[in-house]
Amino acid sequence: IKPAPEPSAPSHSHNYTYSYTINEDGSITRFNLPKELVGRPLLADLKFTKQQLLAIAKLGFLISASDGNISQDERQCIAAELLQISSGSFTDKQIHECMSFPNEQAETIVKSLPNKQKLYVTAFLITIMSVDYHLDIGEKLMLHILSEKCDLPSMSPHEANNIMINL
Repeated sequence: IKPAPEPSAPSHSHNYTYSYTINEDGSITRFNLPKELVGRPLLADLKFTKQQLLAIAKLGFLISASDGNISQDERQCIAAELLQISSGSFTDKQIHECMSFPNEQAETIVKSLPNKQKLYVTAFLITIMSVDYHLDIGEKLMLHILSEKCDLPSMSPHEANNIMINL
């Protein structure tokens, strides 16, 4: 009788899927995204048009830039979430489009979203703010301004985290 073979170490390549990030120069870089962030089931209930996605992305970049620096972590967070919420259909071209998307148009589009989608937008913006583990005063001020202009609900970082995890 042969002894049972030793179990092999789990392959880490099976715990990740590829995603993309937006670099400072607007180019796209591929990176590994943990599988637990892929295919969150309740995202299927949140349907966004291309224009809505561009508007949400624009607000994400406004929040990210409000501390004077868009960190690599913030870029990855935005890119990963855009891929998730669009079921992978958000393209490099659209990422470039959102950079030049007019602020006022983005605010108007987000303001017209239903409340359930506005909850998601607020949670997304707070997630971007906290991804670098530092809530900058500029980011807090920008969130306040965007919340007023877009009629977004208020929530704590803890509430935002729960919303994003439970989607």
